[in-house]
Amino acid sequence: MNKLVLHYWSVFKTLALVFLTTPVFTQNLDSIEKDLVETYAPISSFFRIDYDSLQFYSQRFDQKISTYLEKYPSTFKHPFTQLKERCFVTTAADGLLRIYSWDTWLGGTAHIFKSMAQFQSEETIFLEEIGGMGFFSEIYTVKTRQKTYYLAVSHGIFSTADAGQSLDAYTIEQNELRPVELFNTKGKMSTSISFEFDFFSVVERPERPLKLIKYDEQKKIISIPVIAKNGAVTELFTRYRFNGKYFEEVK
Repeated sequence: MNKLVLHYWSVFKTLALVFLTTPVFTQNLDSIEKDLVETYAPISSFFRIDYDSLQFYSQRFDQKISTYLEKYPSTFKHPFTQLKERCFVTTAADGLLRIYSWDTWLGGTAHIFKSMAQFQSEETIFLEEIGGMGFFSEIYTVKTRQKTYYLAVSHGIFSTADAGQSLDAYTIEQNELRPVELFNTKGKMSTSISFEFDFFSVVERPERPLKLIKYDEQKKIISIPVIAKNGAVTELFTRYRFNGKYFEEVK
């Protein structure tokens, strides 16, 4: 084989390698979503039946969604309509923060959720795993002249009857999604407000997920339900108003 043939053969192998190692759906977000949906689908079928298979498919989904979200920034604007039927995908009103949450099915009656936050800082899309009480269902936005704060609602499932909700405050700063002490509760600053309750006290409410935490965007008032000693959700609320710097209880 002469030098010219060797040269073209080398170029051909290089191009073939690039083609084979690059997914066909590099720009096809529908194919990415389809793969995620199909990967997640069998997880719940192994619940309480085959823990090894459950763990395998759960970890496989974790790896895939993390890889896709990090490798393909264009996923940040994709609606993920089909994925939302199995997982939770919520986006802030300004489009700069999105949180993906899913049930790993590894926890029994106490559900274990994982969440990934995808956010934009300047022109770059970042990804990081975040905690929370459980899965995230909604993100409220509070804008000031200096900063934008995000209030993320998360839900915890601790048993058949025991549940909880939390409101967690974040801001995007220096290419990071940072928790911020935005709530003044009884004179103490905190990054979140949370409560636990008896799920059966509100089981007849039609909405899912339960919308127990309310936010008045115009008045910038958060309403947190008062929980009775027996864990029941009452009709009363503790309200917090934003004073320009943080939320403080309305007397």
